[in-house]
Amino acid sequence: MRPLSSLSENVFARVARLRHDRALHPRGTVTAATLQVDDPESALGAALGTGVHPARVRLSRGLGVPQPLPDVSGVAVRLDRGAGRVDLLFSGTPRHQSTLLPYRSGSGLLWLELERRSQTRFVLRERRLPRSVRTVGVLDIGEPTGDDGSPYDPYLHQAPGLGPVKFFSRIREAAYVGSRRGRTG
Repeated sequence: MRPLSSLSENVFARVARLRHDRALHPRGTVTAATLQVDDPESALGAALGTGVHPARVRLSRGLGVPQPLPDVSGVAVRLDRGAGRVDLLFSGTPRHQSTLLPYRSGSGLLWLELERRSQTRFVLRERRLPRSVRTVGVLDIGEPTGDDGSPYDPYLHQAPGLGPVKFFSRIREAAYVGSRRGRTG
């Protein structure tokens, strides 16, 4: 294993072991949701198809510090598909989250973004460099159902033709492995 990957895995395993929970985003609220993809020309439309997709969403705070202390807001989206599931992870402010690393698609690199419009609605966009932004759909969330502790992992659960880039991916993947190992080991 490469030195940075090994360091990342060990650090995240220790944090998870100390917390007896995930290293990051330790507590969250899960809700039923729907992801409406409207743009068939978008990378998300090409990967998932247009229309309404049933989803499960986990809302969390990155470090898990109590309110009113500031923290990173996390939105994890799980889509259960016939051929497997797709996990999309977003982090940012309470009003705006994005995938931290770009995604590779058939049409190039992009970031997925969520903009919160209300307590239950997010607008979903694709952003390409240098300044191309397109609205591709909406994410509507329902009432909280509790947190089942299920892990979300965009590296293990990708849509065909749409996945996180490999840049820094070994370090991030090692962090996921370490966090899982710390919780179970």
